[in-house]
Order: sequence, then C-alpha cells, then structure tokens
Amino acid sequence: SPGGSRVAYINAVDDGTPWGTRILFAVDLDGHRETAITSPVAGTVVYDFDWIGDDRLLIRTREWGGEKRVREISSWIYDLRGGR
Repeated sequence: SPGGSRVAYINAVDDGTPWGTRILFAVDLDGHRETAITSPVAGTVVYDFDWIGDDRLLIRTREWGGEKRVREISSWIYDLRGGR
C-alpha cells in the first residue's frame, strides 16, 4: 500500500486451466492478518489490482475460455476494512 502498512500479491497455481487458480492476498503488516480475495463471479479469475489509498484495492477479473479467448468482464473496489 502507499503507506507501507499492507502488501498484496496474487498467488497463481497452475492447475491445467488457461489462467490457473489465482487468489489475491492482502496482508496487514501491523495487525498480522492476511485476507484471501477471490473473484465473486464463477468462471473468472483475479488478474490484476491497484491500490486506492491504504485500505482499498481496485481489482480486475477476467473470464477465460478455450483457445486463448480472454476478455475483461469485471472490476470492483474491495475495502480491506469491511470487504466488498
């Protein structure tokens, strides 16, 4: 995060699907807490994020489907103080 109190990363596991399993983790370095954030839409994966201040993330998801047909389908703001 811009203030340095949190860090976020995407854990990507190759499970044989085009994008694999991708889970966004946000870690509160001061509170020693980790939050796992997955896409709320079935058939999509989290592929990118940006910080909005120290407490919110702009998260983007993609839908994948055979032959590398990929399109962005959703983005939302996740507030680490209270969820989506």
